[in-house]
Amino acid sequence: MLNDEKTIYLVDDDDDDRMIISQAVHQLMGNVNIIEFSSGFEFLDRVLGQQPSQQTLVLMDINMPRVSGLEVITAMRLDPSCKHLPILAISTATDPGLIDKLIASGASGYFEKPASFEQVTQLANDINDFYVSHYR
Repeated sequence: MLNDEKTIYLVDDDDDDRMIISQAVHQLMGNVNIIEFSSGFEFLDRVLGQQPSQQTLVLMDINMPRVSGLEVITAMRLDPSCKHLPILAISTATDPGLIDKLIASGASGYFEKPASFEQVTQLANDINDFYVSHYR
């Protein structure tokens, strides 16, 4: 589907959240291809059955209409082309039970959505650290 450049699929129904996260990640990571999706349904329609590049990471919002992030993660883990793709769940939810369920469903990690500039910077650093440690 894509070549072997750094690719991040950013799936979030909130336009502002996608813009803020995308800008922060671009500033920190530089040359990274961020492909944005405004819904879990749109993401699944485009990605399931496709072979992603070797250096792809998914940032998945959890609370979305129609198809939740948890449902998307579950569907990805059932698809042979996506089942090993790293997924970082992002959400305003802080319920430990939900976070445990996300990890059990196949999320590689969980980060709370940023509410301040400092938190946006920290999220970008966390994403970069995960990316670097996963794709050494």
